[in-house]
Parts: sequence; structure tokens; C-alpha cells
Amino acid sequence: MLLACGCDPETRDSEGRTLLALAATHGHLEAVELLMDRDDVDVNSTDSGSNTPLHMAVEVGDYEVVQLLMDDERVDVNWPNNNNSTPLHIAVMMGHDEVVRLLLAHSEININSKDKLGWTSLSYPA
Repeated sequence: MLLACGCDPETRDSEGRTLLALAATHGHLEAVELLMDRDDVDVNSTDSGSNTPLHMAVEVGDYEVVQLLMDDERVDVNWPNNNNSTPLHIAVMMGHDEVVRLLLAHSEININSKDKLGWTSLSYPA
């Protein structure tokens, strides 16, 4: 409804999150689909911590939203946030096993990227 009224889809809240990021965080699958269909939406937009919508969906363990985001070739599945943590690091840290498997199945996933502590996603305890 906001988009139909001319709202800028790249409007940000006080933490730098866009509409797509908020929809991904709160599991609003239909809103994520609608926003991703638009040419004026940056699917890799980052918040103040350099987290993308994929980071946010991974953190809450929303398998469907993560899958939808990963199905879009524009989404950078290896984007490092301010801690140099990728979505895979976060999925492992949060214990979201199904999301971890989904990320590992992606052809471009980098399992060797290191976070700020020098740890790969394989370094974290299971």
C-alpha cells in the first residue's frame, strides 16, 4: 500500500534498514517478493552494521525468506557485515541448521571466509 502511494522503497529507519530488510527480518514473505520484483530496490542494501536483508533473514532463521532471497542472482550470499561475518557465519552461530544446509547448497557460497576473529563458519561449535 505504501509503495502504491509513492513511498520510496529505499527509505531507511534510524538503523539504516530498508523496507526489504524489515520485511525479511519479520518474515513477511509476500512483501519480500513484491519488493524484490522492483527495479528500484537494492537487494543488497545494508544497515548501520553492514547487514543485508539476507543476513537478517538468516539471523531469525526464516528458511522461506532466505530461500527466496538466495534464488535472486543479484543477492550476494557472501557479503561480510561490520564483523566480517557472512550469512553462513550467522546461520551457524544461531544454530539454524536448515538454513545452514540451504546456504551450503548455493554454488557461490564461500565456506572459507573469515570473520573479524579470523574464524570460518566451520570454526564455530556445532
